[in-house]
Amino acid sequence: MKRLVFTKNRLIGFCICVLIPMAAMALGILFLVKDVVLNVGVSVVYFLIPSLVAGLLAWCVFSNSKTWKKYVLSGIILVLFLITFFFSSISVGLKQLKRYEGNEAVQQYYSSVSERELMPDLSELGNPAKIEYYNLFSSFLIFSCETDGLICNYNQEDYILQKARLDTAYKFQTEKTEDGFVPMVEIDGYQFQMLSIDEYNLYYPMEVVLIGYSDDTNEIVYLRFFDIDLDYITSLYDFITEECGWKYIR
Repeated sequence: MKRLVFTKNRLIGFCICVLIPMAAMALGILFLVKDVVLNVGVSVVYFLIPSLVAGLLAWCVFSNSKTWKKYVLSGIILVLFLITFFFSSISVGLKQLKRYEGNEAVQQYYSSVSERELMPDLSELGNPAKIEYYNLFSSFLIFSCETDGLICNYNQEDYILQKARLDTAYKFQTEKTEDGFVPMVEIDGYQFQMLSIDEYNLYYPMEVVLIGYSDDTNEIVYLRFFDIDLDYITSLYDFITEECGWKYIR
């Protein structure tokens, strides 16, 4: 194994070479600041691969190999990294999750959701002790989808009243969907049910509206999902957890 030697010139050369993978990591950090979810794809593309490339460059630059070999090998490493980063960055799915609570949630909810059908007006929701609003925007290549989530937490008495109100205020899907699954599911103590596709003229499966509740937390959840490119849903559990981003919300 060749001994690594650190000199001023080699340090300068390494700092120059490592600018490219560091720029990729800086872009990843910027995404996180902009509320992009840190999932496996983002971790690998924007942090793991650039870190490995920086390590390879350090091994190359600080080794005792001939200078011309270092130039060639460093160039090959950077070209391969740029090609890999380009294709992986455009293919990795990005999920931008914005969270709001209290008065900010109310303001953002009205400004973002007021024009969208089937999400409730806050005046209909009684007196929640806490309100949370989530917006999840997912993109993959040229495809995108969006989920709005409203979570209202109540004291015990108000929760019972609001939960009872759901059966009179909404029509739920009672028959299996065209994809063949029962439109209700339990996820971590939350019972979710889909609104009637025919009653509300939903563009299923591109448009789905769900209402859920939890007797453990006294919460009622409203979710609206829209994806113009979605062709089918095979599992309501996976759909709520993954596409609607419930695993990032709760």
